[in-house]
Amino acid sequence: MNHRYLVSPSEYDDIGAVLREFGRGFEYDSCEWANLCDWTFLRNYEVIYLNCAQVFEQADYRARLAPALREFVDRGGTLYASDLALTVVCEAFPGRLGIDLGGEEGDFACVVNDRGLKEFLGNEMSVHFDMPAWAMLQELHHDVRVFIEARDLRRTNPREL
Repeated sequence: MNHRYLVSPSEYDDIGAVLREFGRGFEYDSCEWANLCDWTFLRNYEVIYLNCAQVFEQADYRARLAPALREFVDRGGTLYASDLALTVVCEAFPGRLGIDLGGEEGDFACVVNDRGLKEFLGNEMSVHFDMPAWAMLQELHHDVRVFIEARDLRRTNPREL
């Protein structure tokens, strides 16, 4: 299946670099921040990847972006939101999830919940967070689908997985 992926500009992380490492079948388009606020632009994609960035700290940008993301997901699109991008996801889907900025630097054990990702990544993986105070999901509504999660946030040695 040929997916149509869209990746936001990179700042604190770069999901585009990860997709490039995956190779063929993970080709994507890049965009400017303003493009993400335009539903007519977004409707051409199946998956949108939002990198962690300072732009999500701007309330006026989140107010323009949230309705476009809501429309995208309501019409069947998949949204990947990294760390600070979760703030706009909370605005786009009020009452569906909450975030806590209490994450700390280190390596964390994560469980892969998605069947397709399990085939690619395995059942577990270690994720390294290189900055303090990253955003964590909390207060999930029953219909929110989490692909990878840290079931407990105790630090782990990546070799233990």
